[in-house]
Amino acid sequence: MQIAGPSTPKNLGNGEVYPKSTCFLTEEVIKALVSHGVLFTLTAHDGTTGWKDQLSKEGLVWTPWIYTEEEKQKAIARERELPEMELSRFYWTPSWSVKGEAKLMFPVIVKRTLNSRNSAVNKVN
Repeated sequence: MQIAGPSTPKNLGNGEVYPKSTCFLTEEVIKALVSHGVLFTLTAHDGTTGWKDQLSKEGLVWTPWIYTEEEKQKAIARERELPEMELSRFYWTPSWSVKGEAKLMFPVIVKRTLNSRNSAVNKVN
């Protein structure tokens, strides 16, 4: 799992400094960041979040991606066709958090790109 945060390292006041990208996001790191009110995003692979299983479950609502006018104009200028994309969201809870004193829930956003053969290519963010 990877964490992306502020552009400069964050000193949490206890001598711990977390850089912009911490490749090994552990329970200790998540708890430290949350306890100090640090805003961050997670990029997690399927082995950590199980997002592929979530996609197969019913109840996910897919919302069409809406391109900006600027994106549309750039595509026209480059003579490229913009792909059809959709977004969905679910919540992931670290397994250690379920057993802990406070259950943490992180939103996971999945973007899927529909290719010309109508099959979806999914990417989690």
